[in-house]
Amino acid sequence: MMIDRVPNDTLAQTARTKAPTDVGVQAETPIAPAPKPFAALRSLGVMMALICSVPCHAGPIITSVSQISTQESQTIQIVGSGFGTQAPYTGDTGYIKLFDVTKSWAAGYLNPGIEDDFVTLIVESWGDSSIVLGGFSGSWGAPNPSLPGTTWTLNDGDKEEIYVWNPQSGSGPASITATIGSSASTPEPGSLVLLGCGLVGAWACGRKRIKRF
Repeated sequence: MMIDRVPNDTLAQTARTKAPTDVGVQAETPIAPAPKPFAALRSLGVMMALICSVPCHAGPIITSVSQISTQESQTIQIVGSGFGTQAPYTGDTGYIKLFDVTKSWAAGYLNPGIEDDFVTLIVESWGDSSIVLGGFSGSWGAPNPSLPGTTWTLNDGDKEEIYVWNPQSGSGPASITATIGSSASTPEPGSLVLLGCGLVGAWACGRKRIKRF
């Protein structure tokens, strides 16, 4: 009677495979490497770049507006970037709007079928980084149906919101809030985000150029 013998090295290997794991011995959990310096800042930059779709500095950004008085004829300068260009005009367009928050009336804006402001704007110049207004025209001084007892005029202390769109790209609006009679003006969150996008975009582009060399 023939009996096949299993080689000793095969038996040893089988024994090792079936050997029970020692009780009480646990596998060590690998320790995550410490974060590299500025890793969080780098990740934030990448996220901002994706959110903003770099480059996004082509959109309008308002950084400041000159003091706005209560007069019909006055010079108002809006400063920023990405405004595009437009020839001087007097009237309404879909690319700029001044809104008196306090008395709820607007000037200079046209959105066919939705809004056509009776008080118009005198636009003396419109460049990519500066818009200069010569004041108001149209129905300035007429009764204000939104707030009986008031007129379509400006009063000291009124909150005035300025909105700007780029006529070429249609992007926007950028916005800023000013107080009539005061030199202080505050960019709205939308403009701040766009400004942040522009800074992130510039940083990202700079890094790409450095890596190429």
